[in-house]
Amino acid sequence: MRQTSIRASFYNIVAESMQTAAGAENIRKRKHIKNSLLIISWVLFCVALSKPVMSGKEIIKNISSKSFYIALDLSGSMSYQDTQTGETRLDVAKKNITKFINERSDDFLGLIVFGDSAYLQAPLSNDKKSLVSLVEQSSVGMAGLSTRLGDAIGLGIKRFRDTKVKERVFILLTDGNDTGSEVRPIDAAQIAKNENIRIYVLGYGDPTTVGENSLDTNTLKQIATLTNGRFYLPKNEKELEEAFKEINSIEVQQMTRLTYRPKYDLFYYPIIIILLLYLFAIVIVISSRRFRHRSVQ
Repeated sequence: MRQTSIRASFYNIVAESMQTAAGAENIRKRKHIKNSLLIISWVLFCVALSKPVMSGKEIIKNISSKSFYIALDLSGSMSYQDTQTGETRLDVAKKNITKFINERSDDFLGLIVFGDSAYLQAPLSNDKKSLVSLVEQSSVGMAGLSTRLGDAIGLGIKRFRDTKVKERVFILLTDGNDTGSEVRPIDAAQIAKNENIRIYVLGYGDPTTVGENSLDTNTLKQIATLTNGRFYLPKNEKELEEAFKEINSIEVQQMTRLTYRPKYDLFYYPIIIILLLYLFAIVIVISSRRFRHRSVQ
């Protein structure tokens, strides 16, 4: 009966090496290295599973305790042009709002625009550059041509609820009266009062105007008084600038000191070491096999 066999021309050499003390010693060494590699890998793997972390240097950061939402009227009457300066009401308003934003260096500021409805242009953020850009891009009629004061205040209240900052200030700049908001301005102001939101009202219009474009100073005063804010009636660019300066001086910046230590994950270091060990072992095995093969030849 035939039996399958493996022919090896170097059988005698292999057999002879197995019989020698040096050959047996090589086998023991390989077995010892293999076991050591397994033990080291297991220990490193367990270390990785424990998710070690390292604490960095202590970082001290000052965070503002105040947040502002600026509500800007974009109704049709904001296109009224000053015959002396040639600038529209909106142009003057944007200029002063931009200056105010740049002066509140560490505060959180956001932008709301309103017309036929109120829209969030920018949520509360420290990104002054983006906020100023959005203010500059605002144009008359972008939110519609009417004036929804109550909706603007209501949107501000809703957005303030998403922040944990205690000092909350709402700056409302308008040149008209409410034209059919879903929430009456006084009712919205009452809610703002209950939620500790101060409203500063800038009535930048002509109080003698009648009709849809008239400035409802009585309602605007009530909104400011009810929320412990202030009402301003600037007649020109200089008075509007003074109003913003006063708001800036009243709302002094208050900082909260926050101290923390960053943490860095170290679990991937043991994994990398395991991979390098096995890669090194593979290279050694391949090299030794090539060497033996050449020796046999």
